[in-house]
This record gives sequence, C-alpha cells and structure tokens, in this order.
Amino acid sequence: MTEPIDTLAQRRLTIMDVSAALPLSIEAGWNQVAADWTLMVCTGHALGLVDPAGILVATGIAVPFPPGFGRLCMILVTERWRNRGLAKRLTRACWQALARESLVAALDATDAGRRVYLPQGFRDQYTLVRLKADLPVVFPVQPPSGITVGPLPQHDLSALCAWDAVRFGARRDAVLTDFRKRMPTAAIQATDQAGHLRGYALARDGRVASQIGPVVAEDAAVGIAMILAALAALPGPVYIDVPDRHSTVIETLRSIGFVRERCFTRMVHGRAAPFDHPDQIYAIAGPELG
Repeated sequence: MTEPIDTLAQRRLTIMDVSAALPLSIEAGWNQVAADWTLMVCTGHALGLVDPAGILVATGIAVPFPPGFGRLCMILVTERWRNRGLAKRLTRACWQALARESLVAALDATDAGRRVYLPQGFRDQYTLVRLKADLPVVFPVQPPSGITVGPLPQHDLSALCAWDAVRFGARRDAVLTDFRKRMPTAAIQATDQAGHLRGYALARDGRVASQIGPVVAEDAAVGIAMILAALAALPGPVYIDVPDRHSTVIETLRSIGFVRERCFTRMVHGRAAPFDHPDQIYAIAGPELG
C-alpha cells in the first residue's frame, strides 16, 4: 500500500540530523561524508521530510552566499518515496527560503535534474565536466616563471577569502576554512615574486573519492600547477569538476589518467549571466557548493 504524502512532516534539520541524512546521499551514490552534511546544515537552510515513524525520507538545502545568490543542494528522496513530487516540493521550499533573503537560486544540475529545473525558470550558465582518476600519474610541478607554488600557510584565511570573493561572486569563508582544515596537506597557494596571491587550490575527503576544488587562479598554467601539487598529497581515487571552457586543464588531467565520468550544468534562476568569473575558476568546490 502506497503511503500518502500528506503523512510526511516537513521540518528544519539540525546537526543532530546528519547521521540520518547521510544514508540518503549514500543511497544515491553521491560522494558526501558527514563533514559535508554538517557544513551545509550549519550554514544553510536545511529542510527534511519525516515519515510517521520519524524516519528522514527526503532533504533539501539552500546555502546562502549574500549579497547576490544562494545554492540549492542535497535535493534527495529515498527510493520508495520517489516520483511523487517531493523533490519539486523541497526545491520550491529552498528556493523560497533564498527569495526571502533577496537571493537568486543557483545550482549545478545533472542531466536528469536539468530537465526538472528548466520549466521552473532556471537558465543554463555553463557546463562542468567531472573527471575521475583511480591513481593518477603525477608529473613534477612546473609553475610559470616568477610563480611559486607551495603549501597554503596555516593562518587566518581572511585575505584569501577576500581575493576569492571577487572571483566566486560572494564571500564563502565557512566553506574555505572547513576544506582547509579537512585536508591541509592538499591546500596549495600560488604567489608571485612580490608575495601576492595568484591562486589557490583546496581539497576534501569524500566517501567515494577525494575531491579537488575549488581551484581558483589568474591563468590556466597556475591552475594546472596547483592541481598537480594537490594531487601529490592525495591518495586515489580523485574527483575534480572543471568548467568545460578550460580545455587545457581537462586535456592535462586526461594525460595523467583522469577520465570523464559525467557532466553538470550550472543553472541560475531567471538570469543569463553567471555570478562568478568562470574564466578564473578551474575547479568548483563540488556541485553542492559551487
């Protein structure tokens, strides 16, 4: 017997719900670990649908990045409740949470998700390519002349966050600080001879693979050098999500063992122009956080 959807209760999720939410992303085959859920629940508007037995059966999160936009993510429904409009219901609720803060909804959609979001007024921005390597062959790092690539110092990240905000389109201090703490050996920076920041790369642990990103740099050569430096500190397998405009980066990664696994489409509600500067973003933080 099919359970009626009006038996489900919608409520705000807290850090106490992370252990119940994690099985939903595992069921979907996604890469998140408990630390990812904790970050998003603590920084975003996290909603869940709970059945009469108190079991969490669906989730949706809106992570605000003021002043312009917020990210919709973790729209998940357990298998026995799928195809009954719950994902659309949670998407709408998350979207409304952002609208109340005068923020535009953005997301990175799978091909199936894109077909759902287009009729709701979301517009394509650009395509992202997910590459995966089980054990990449790492070449020696060869940064451009005058650029030094090395570990990101363990100190206050406020200057880096300000530099990043110009390129990402908003401050994301909580995300960058969290990633820096989780995998410090893979936190890389690029500086010029005057000591000015020219790029950085971060990584995090995942359930299926480590994930490199974000990687933000002033040109492709710096971005590639930092990716290679981060790879040297990571065990395989590894994911990285690269805007498809960066063909040089994609071909370099393929040459060391990465293969194309899937694509995502960056979408923004009712807006043709991206909030970020994709010409300087060589890998995103992941489809959940952009």
